[in-house]
Amino acid sequence: MRHLEDTALKRRGRSSLNLFSSLFCRFLLILILLLLFANNAICGSIFFWIDKDDGSKHYTNIEPSSPVQGLETYKEEKSSNIETKKDAKSKKDSSSFKDKKKKSVTAKKSKKKSDSSPKYDSQLDNIKFKVLSVYDGDTIKIKGSGIELKIRLIGIDAPEFSKKKSSLLWSIINSQDQPFSKDSKNALSRMVKGKTIKIKSYGTDRYKRVLAEVFAPDGTLVNLEMVKLGMAEVYRGSTNKGFNPKPYKIAEADAKRALKGIWSLGSKYESPKVWRKSH
Repeated sequence: MRHLEDTALKRRGRSSLNLFSSLFCRFLLILILLLLFANNAICGSIFFWIDKDDGSKHYTNIEPSSPVQGLETYKEEKSSNIETKKDAKSKKDSSSFKDKKKKSVTAKKSKKKSDSSPKYDSQLDNIKFKVLSVYDGDTIKIKGSGIELKIRLIGIDAPEFSKKKSSLLWSIINSQDQPFSKDSKNALSRMVKGKTIKIKSYGTDRYKRVLAEVFAPDGTLVNLEMVKLGMAEVYRGSTNKGFNPKPYKIAEADAKRALKGIWSLGSKYESPKVWRKSH
């Protein structure tokens, strides 16, 4: 009798164990299916649309069975930093905006920098300038209304100073400057240096100097006076629009006949234009 009870108990134990194993296996299967579903939900596609009738918004990871107007699809990646198409577009637009802003700032700085250089226009013809420096017989530096300008006296060409450096003693013994270069500079200095003048501009040359006729305090046209004194010749290159060289040519012919200044050299005289090429 006892033997039969033990056998029955063993059978019941085995049955319970088999039932537990069966339930455990089913639980594992369900868990695996749930994990696969969750993984698919996280790494799959997200579908979004707005209901045309009531305006409600719909989000789902299951693709609608029937066509939906305005359907948007977003691919999600298995990452802690998930980026949708809208996020990518937003970042791209933000980057594009920053690049445009940077270019705009750079352009403004460049424009501001270029605008810092003094630019000349005809309105400045009414301003009175003070002559700060006289470089030679046809170039001066002036200042007025808060700007400084380098002026090249239009229509004339004065004797040149040598650009070769030499000692003071050697320059006195054997000057390499063009004859009458110092006389021409001194003549111009006497008329304008440190004085208040007015100008009439004709634009700029390739060295960004303002090409202008200069008027001394007493109204004397300095450019023309330099030619009359024989301290400069008429410029032999092309002149800017609006400039009339005729009075200068007449003054040069008169100075030549009177052998004034540079014209006293006769056949030894060399035009500054020719002298520059050989020096």
